[in-house]
Amino acid sequence: MPCVYSNLKFPEGTAEKEAVEYLINYSAEMGISCVINYRDFKTITIDSEKGINTTYHSPLFRITNSYLIPGGTGNDIGKVRIL
Repeated sequence: MPCVYSNLKFPEGTAEKEAVEYLINYSAEMGISCVINYRDFKTITIDSEKGINTTYHSPLFRITNSYLIPGGTGNDIGKVRIL
């Protein structure tokens, strides 16, 4: 589906609940869907007709002979030694 993306930056310390409430009103006024994206963790989609949908993203793991390496989008974020 064709889309136009723009970014909105909330002031530092804005609670998620406040951001969602703001985007509910904005979505209804503009007749568009809005998305809050927490990279590699979750996505909140706000739609004036469909409501709010939260999707959690499963973590990515790479397992070697000795390590369990969690990561996301190709970036290693830590290593755990498997004994």
